Amino acid sequence: MQKFIGIGSLLAAVCLGAVAAEPLPIDGTFLKVRDAKSQTWSVDTDKKLEPIGHTELFKIKDPASTGNAIRLRSTKLAPTHFVTNDYYPVGEYDACRLQAKVFGYGTVGIGVYVYDQDWNYLGSVTKSAKFADDSGVVFDVMLSLRKYPKAAFIRVLLIADRESQGNFEAVAATLDQVEAAAGQAK
Repeated sequence: MQKFIGIGSLLAAVCLGAVAAEPLPIDGTFLKVRDAKSQTWSVDTDKKLEPIGHTELFKIKDPASTGNAIRLRSTKLAPTHFVTNDYYPVGEYDACRLQAKVFGYGTVGIGVYVYDQDWNYLGSVTKSAKFADDSGVVFDVMLSLRKYPKAAFIRVLLIADRESQGNFEAVAATLDQVEAAAGQAK
């Protein structure tokens, strides 16, 4: 069974007046590969995420697909985070629209790590879904960065929470500039 997550978030952003959508070059089909590893994404090896879970790139079985998918499998003690190697500049009133097709079990999610102009980590903005079995979901969420007024850069993030597994495919990210008036309304 496939679910759809996030239409309310997306509609709210449209009502607030999102303008100037800019796709981020994140290689969300995981085609840039060397030695069976993505060249544009990597596992977050922060000590808070130890023991590090397992990641595996694999070819999508659908013959119409031209891409790969990434499987994230966490441990009992820590989630597994898979992040873009590149940092993408953001503005004061930006929001990031993330889309992905995900199958798995447990709790999986997508989001962004947020950094200031000096590359200091400020926090993250995420959206997750729980699976009782190996079911699927299509994420289509708009994540506001308003919580971090000093945000200058983001990295896109895929998550498998503790004791979870997620197969992520067709991951896309778009940066939207929300009008200043809408950004100031609380």
